[in-house]
Amino acid sequence: MASKTVRANKKFQELLTSILSLCVDSKQYSASDIASGLGLNFERGGEERKLVSAALTDLVGSALLTKSNGKFIRPHDKEIDPEKVIVGVVEKKNGDVFVRPANADLPLIPLHACDAPDGHIVSVRPTDAFNSAADVVFDHGALDDEVGLCKLTALSAGIPIEFPQEVLEEVKNLTVPEPSATRKDFRHVPFITIDPVTAKDFDDAICVRKKGKNWVLMSAIADVDHYVKPGSALHAEALRRGKPIYFYALVIAMFPELLSNGICSLKPNEDRAAVIFTTEIDSKGSVVRHKIERGLIHSRARLHYDEVQDAIESKCDVAKEIMSLHNRYIKKPRAAYDILRAEKEKRGALNLNVAEQRADFSDDTGLTFSLEKGNESHGIIEELMIRANRTGTEILDDLGAPVLARVHGEPNEKRFNDNVDYLEKFGIKVDQDLSIGDRVRDVVAQAENNKNRDAICRLMIRVQARAKYQVGVGQHFGLALEKYGHFTSPIRRFADLINHRLLLSNGAEKHPFYAPDNLEKVAEHLNMTEQRGEDAERDLAQKIAAKFVENNMSEEFNGVVVAKDEISISVKISHPRIVTTIEVESPSKYKVQDSISILPKRANMITGIIEFKLASGDQKNATSFSNGVNGAGVPYAKKHPLPRKRKHRSMAVNG
Repeated sequence: MASKTVRANKKFQELLTSILSLCVDSKQYSASDIASGLGLNFERGGEERKLVSAALTDLVGSALLTKSNGKFIRPHDKEIDPEKVIVGVVEKKNGDVFVRPANADLPLIPLHACDAPDGHIVSVRPTDAFNSAADVVFDHGALDDEVGLCKLTALSAGIPIEFPQEVLEEVKNLTVPEPSATRKDFRHVPFITIDPVTAKDFDDAICVRKKGKNWVLMSAIADVDHYVKPGSALHAEALRRGKPIYFYALVIAMFPELLSNGICSLKPNEDRAAVIFTTEIDSKGSVVRHKIERGLIHSRARLHYDEVQDAIESKCDVAKEIMSLHNRYIKKPRAAYDILRAEKEKRGALNLNVAEQRADFSDDTGLTFSLEKGNESHGIIEELMIRANRTGTEILDDLGAPVLARVHGEPNEKRFNDNVDYLEKFGIKVDQDLSIGDRVRDVVAQAENNKNRDAICRLMIRVQARAKYQVGVGQHFGLALEKYGHFTSPIRRFADLINHRLLLSNGAEKHPFYAPDNLEKVAEHLNMTEQRGEDAERDLAQKIAAKFVENNMSEEFNGVVVAKDEISISVKISHPRIVTTIEVESPSKYKVQDSISILPKRANMITGIIEFKLASGDQKNATSFSNGVNGAGVPYAKKHPLPRKRKHRSMAVNG
């Protein structure tokens, strides 16, 4: 991939768009063909050759171009109906050619005509009986790197990757607006951004000031609405996507890079259009006054969470520049954060911050896993954004205008009751006389000083209702708010873009897209895209875990028994986090929390199937879930309708 400095360069981002615009047909292009088509010099050692090569590497790494046999082709995935194709990987054995579907419930499908090489990701159109595939719809390139695994997951989930040409055309000549009667100049205000170290789309910046005994909280949010209008191809494509997908080796953005990482991103030392949410609070967190304005900002610095946290903790190896930025720009947000956090605790919001597993890949270390947990640096941004979101929602609701609200209902009482035994084993006393909401809050409060806090909080996460979008305000149980909506991330959430337009028009937007009946349909669609993304992230986690196990088939894994029934035990592995079910002769001899050693039995990163066996003794011959040759030696099913995905014997988990 190109360096961060090069990728942030506007000319480089324009080159990416130009290359995609050149590859509008289904032809294969060599690098020299592309350079020639753009009027660039591709001679060895030349700067333009290096730039084109870097751009092509970037586009392949972003799955926007596919490389095969040294040539490049644009996927055109919008033309592929995900409901009519199967996504899988080509397998060539003994003269036969098959596709192994990414869906673990489907059989191997024979291919009678296939030019795609072994190991390539393909979309195929199978017969109704799944006993052959008439043709390969598209060759998506090799499954030989980390991007390939992410691409396989996205394609099998029906997530759009490629941007249509008309969308790319609309982002080519965008410019940052100047201050005007409707856009105030905030370039004198010392805004900064704090994001993950890998982030490139900075859609919020903060500045906090002291005003007597009060605090003035300023959140500058990227003014995406200035560039993306209803009725445009950009608007329609962003709605189709709903949200970006952040895989560990691939980001599938909601907007093209020129917009998401370019003109809309609140980069340091560059003028950017923004919507400024200004909220004044007193020492108890109560709102004194608020204001929403369109503006132009000039961010002072781009910081990431880890370095901010190091500065907060005054670690000795913190760079002087970072500590200086902390002293100038972070101390006041920290003080405001303390007030906002106290107000949050007082109203009864849940604190379910737990460590999450993260997968990383590099050529030096290969595939590695680590645990990440939110800290004060994350909390500062989270609380300031929640406050801005509350302000936007309250203004629209007071106007009587429609708002695309974020609602979160009461926990599921049945799921809670199903976990009471586990909670009691952790030393939690459950008061069944309390309402279900207060029961959950009481458990979370008890967990704070419990050595098994994260495990208890994960149980409470599982009993929560699913948050969703709806037109009109409603309860948000987790935040303990009666009204809440999203406004602070319009590069990453389409719902925020909708709410910006409603807010900036003072609730008087007349475009038919914003009519309440249409917004109901939009809310339903956004709930679907959110669920689709979460399912894909879980599927990828499963495939990543399977890849790790596949590469370590001879290794013993240490685990802990977490559950058992009449025929099996469930074992949790910490690295990577997997829960696997193993059938054994005598489940009664095992106790929950017993340590145990297990060995891989089968793993396949394409399907995500993982199976283990005990390292020694007491092992039943369990029936395997297979996505290949069955017990009769038949390589495919005679009749195999498209099934629902089911849980495999081993599941990658974050708990």
